[in-house]
Amino acid sequence: GYHTYRRVSFEFNNLVAALQTHPCTYAAGGGEWDMSRLQRSSRDYLVHRQEEDFRFNVCANAVAKPSECSALLGEDNVRKAVGYQTADGVCYYMGLLRTGKWSLINRQRPQDGVKLTYTGGSQCDGATQRSVQFMFECNRAAGLGRPVRVYGDCEFVIAWETALACPNRQTVAWAYLFWALLGVGVYLLVGFAVNVRYRHLPPDLESIP
Repeated sequence: GYHTYRRVSFEFNNLVAALQTHPCTYAAGGGEWDMSRLQRSSRDYLVHRQEEDFRFNVCANAVAKPSECSALLGEDNVRKAVGYQTADGVCYYMGLLRTGKWSLINRQRPQDGVKLTYTGGSQCDGATQRSVQFMFECNRAAGLGRPVRVYGDCEFVIAWETALACPNRQTVAWAYLFWALLGVGVYLLVGFAVNVRYRHLPPDLESIP
């Protein structure tokens, strides 16, 4: 009946969330970022705000289900999520792993850092679902850094300064070198073909421009 359908649907969604992989690297605007060192496997990040606690992970589901959620919903009924918002007697999902999306904080200034957004969290008000946006801001002196603050009530924003948010531009230099060498090669090849075909030069080294 209906309850069986709901249970099967719940388990299916839980399985999808559990199996979903999430790349922790990003490339855009001439830079590359690898945030995989922020992903945790033993304990979640925790930020306390007044009467609320926010527990979450990066590029993976939260490691543990909060005790508040298990007490309220039952251990087996707590869905996997990237994070949980808890308080006295409440438990909300901050977002689902499969919705993860990378982007630049400022497309005109890739050096500012990157953001990672998750949607599909618990219902908040009206048609709005909870979501969370990690704002990874470039600070080369911060090391890995840590989440320092959570803003917002439905659409959460987590402020985080980290050296990992500073773009790695080594690959950009190699890309420029590759295209430069390719351009020179094309020029030499076309020049050789023109000299041999139209100027009737012998096909040897002297025909290379």
